[in-house]
Amino acid sequence: MKKLLVLCVIVSTLLVAGCFSDSAKNVDNRTVKPTSEQVVLYFATKDLTKVVAEKREITHDNRAMQSAVDLLIAGSKRDGAQSLFPQGVKCLGVKIVNGVAIVDFNDALKAVKSQLGSSGQMLLVASLANTLTEFNGVNAIRIAVNGKLLEVLGEIDLSEPIGRTDDLIEK
Repeated sequence: MKKLLVLCVIVSTLLVAGCFSDSAKNVDNRTVKPTSEQVVLYFATKDLTKVVAEKREITHDNRAMQSAVDLLIAGSKRDGAQSLFPQGVKCLGVKIVNGVAIVDFNDALKAVKSQLGSSGQMLLVASLANTLTEFNGVNAIRIAVNGKLLEVLGEIDLSEPIGRTDDLIEK
């Protein structure tokens, strides 16, 4: 009988706990929902001559920059714009060091060399740099693969931080 009572208490506790959503937390009898923020992503134009801005909503949290990069990888929602990231690329993380966003990717990023010409490679880097420099405190980017900073991506010199390229933004 005691075992049955303990089992009922455990099941009841789990059922009640499951009724509360992780998307809202009760603080001092107030419901606090996660906030969102609008970010500007830059995707390559179909003719590979410019990057074009696209606004999206993301959850405002400590992973906002990584979420923005994930959206860049996933691709544009608008006709005439595209992501240039090779299939299978994943963002492993983003950290800021002295105003430079260091973006870490998996090995799949290395396929850029064989899949994109020099203009495509340049636009991929520009889309990433322009997107991340939209965030406060970010002035430039560096790109890493599995934690190791890249000196070159395809034909693009990455030995120094890359800043915004406003001249490549389609107006």
